[in-house]
Amino acid sequence: MIIKKIFIILFLLNSSIVYGSVKYIIKDIQFKGLQRISVNNILPKILFHIGDTITDNDISKTIHSLFNTKNFEEIRVLRDNDILIFEMKERPIITNILFFGNKLLTKDILIQNLEYLNIKNGEVLNYNAIFNLKKKLKDFYYNIGNYNTVINTEIILLPHNCVNLKLVFSEGTSAKIQKINILGNYNFSKKELISYFQLHEKTKYCNLINNCKYKKNILLNDLKNLQNFYLNHGYINFNIESTQINLTPDKNNIDIIIHINEGNKYTISEIIKNTDLTKYSKEIDQLIQIKSGDIYNNNELIKIENNIKKMLGNYGYIYPHIILKSIINELNKTIIIKINIYSGKRYYVNKIRFKGNTFSKDFILRREIKQIEGTWLNNTQIEEGKENLNRLNYLKVIEVIIKILSKNTNKVDIIYKIKENNTGNFNFNLGYGTESGVNLQATIQQDNLLGNGYSIRINGSKNNYQNYSELLFINPYFTIDGKSLSNRIFYNNLKTNHIDISNYTNKSYGFENTIGFKINKKNFLYSSLGYIHNDLSNIKPQISRWRYLKSIGKYQNIHNLGKYSTNDFPLNFIWIFNNLNNNYLPTLGNYTTLNTKAIILKSNNKYYKMILDTTQYIPIKNNWILLTHGTLGYTNGFNKKETPFYENFYIGGSNILRGFQSNTIGPKAVYYNSNYFNCTKEKTICNSDDTVGGNAMIISSIALIIPKSFINIKFPTSLRTSIFFDIGTIWDTKWHNTIDTLKYKIPDYSKINNIRTSYGIELQWMSPLGPLVFSYAIPIKKYIGDKIEQFQFNIGKTF
Repeated sequence: MIIKKIFIILFLLNSSIVYGSVKYIIKDIQFKGLQRISVNNILPKILFHIGDTITDNDISKTIHSLFNTKNFEEIRVLRDNDILIFEMKERPIITNILFFGNKLLTKDILIQNLEYLNIKNGEVLNYNAIFNLKKKLKDFYYNIGNYNTVINTEIILLPHNCVNLKLVFSEGTSAKIQKINILGNYNFSKKELISYFQLHEKTKYCNLINNCKYKKNILLNDLKNLQNFYLNHGYINFNIESTQINLTPDKNNIDIIIHINEGNKYTISEIIKNTDLTKYSKEIDQLIQIKSGDIYNNNELIKIENNIKKMLGNYGYIYPHIILKSIINELNKTIIIKINIYSGKRYYVNKIRFKGNTFSKDFILRREIKQIEGTWLNNTQIEEGKENLNRLNYLKVIEVIIKILSKNTNKVDIIYKIKENNTGNFNFNLGYGTESGVNLQATIQQDNLLGNGYSIRINGSKNNYQNYSELLFINPYFTIDGKSLSNRIFYNNLKTNHIDISNYTNKSYGFENTIGFKINKKNFLYSSLGYIHNDLSNIKPQISRWRYLKSIGKYQNIHNLGKYSTNDFPLNFIWIFNNLNNNYLPTLGNYTTLNTKAIILKSNNKYYKMILDTTQYIPIKNNWILLTHGTLGYTNGFNKKETPFYENFYIGGSNILRGFQSNTIGPKAVYYNSNYFNCTKEKTICNSDDTVGGNAMIISSIALIIPKSFINIKFPTSLRTSIFFDIGTIWDTKWHNTIDTLKYKIPDYSKINNIRTSYGIELQWMSPLGPLVFSYAIPIKKYIGDKIEQFQFNIGKTF
């Protein structure tokens, strides 16, 4: 069809050259073959009118004009005396676009590329656009090393000059890297250089631990890393001479040959600094962390440049000009580093404005900003303001725009361009955990009440062993200096007969008032005072619980179920340190909490409780991340009283010592022979598998988070896999062996050395339903009475 069209155009062009001078008058113009296009749409493209005197050259130009509309596949012009007849064949309309066999490219990405080339439903069929599309898709597959992919297009004719466009993909496998050769490396081994690559040679466990599938963009990044490695080790003249990609005949394997020229190694002989800001000279000197005799390091120079810019930006010099010049002495293999600093204009802040806040009131956003109007611009304070706004749950997009008022002034406006979230929501979650069974949870929450920044939440949950409800109100700026105040009231009905804890029921309610202090960007302190009423019942007679009841003056008959009430006034102090780079799936930083509680004042109980919990993320080579986690817990009583048994620590479960069933590790209940627990052979006491917890706990975990290349996933920012090793123990420091416990061979629960360990693999997914955590663990060290649960999962828990 295309050849036919070109032939007609050339024929008419040639005709116009020969007969272009022949003129004739047109008395009528007729159109044949039009179906969807009206004559009125065609007439503006006709370069003459009825009654005009024209030549064949005018007809040729008109044909060009009509073809440029891209609506016609074929145009013929006939002349019957004074009548000009246009015979036209319209291009078909695309009714539907179908995809088959595409696995690496999603339908959404394909549609996006098609629309860019104007290939979509309702548009005319354009063969050139389809050709360009196939070429673009081929380039994509080549760039990921998939050289065997075949892409076919099929055009299915339909009535009324319509077609279906069908794209059929036959995707081959990505070529694997058979060999990576580096030629010209004399000072570093190939093994050391390749250790900085993301691409690796094909091995038995290819793509399980390393990425051995060829991808052009990853290779380019690896070459950049190679160059940076040499530049950071003094080889300033390093150069990659060439990179060869050799494909095997079956297109399944690739050899990569990299030719390099290392050059010579250089050291720094002198650092010369020139600046027009003498009053900041000493502060600049402190940022120059290199000295004479150091090996040349390009990264250090870039770091110095960025640090100087950041420092000057805090004094209003937001566009300084810093020139780093290296003067090379080839004879001595030394370099003189010249740092020329030109401060430029100093800017002051005229106004701070907000755009996009249709609901949030201006003052609640302004109080998060550290930059003050009328002072010089401070980049650190601007970024701190942005970070503070990011922490607000009701904002999702924050962009900072610095607008210079005019060329003749040194004043700027700072504009925080924001986009608000839906501040109110209602959530109903239905989930299942191996520890709690079916979980029902409903939450009504408003994070920005009436646009004033207040937060209110009503929450209720129900599972196998607990009914819980609470009302929480938070004022983040209770005081003008940023202290927060939160008020909480709650009700909890706990029945432990559905879990592996020695039976009791506790119906509790109370309230709590908390004041929060922000010490700095990373440290937070919270202090709270509250009231809790505990109504306990159905307590089976056993040694550790009767010991506690005795310490608070409640003497129980072993043939009756224990029952009593308490009124406590807990005083809490919580310190939080957080410098994680992400709150959901962090890769760097530390999160530590110290939670202390003391029950004093006019309470029935007198005790204290402390928990120190810390998590550290440490990036290591090739995107692997080391995760360490540790928890220490201890609780004890005042004035010869003991900690209530319902405040004991319990371990085991998907978050605490994986591989063991929840709440099954540690001291077990030792029951008295009574109406509620019959011991055999006339024993006065007997052991059980019911857990009672302990007042001291140590837990530690180490995990290796596997790079994203470990598995080919569609959601690289929301899925994480790790290999872990857990270790932990729990004990009762108040436990004392007696004649009876020794006689009946009850374990000594005061020992710290009953340590459990396990190892396994965990998958964490930030799904649309919430955080999902799946783990499979194998216990290594266990004891009699421990319950094993190798596969565990939960919704709404993260590590």
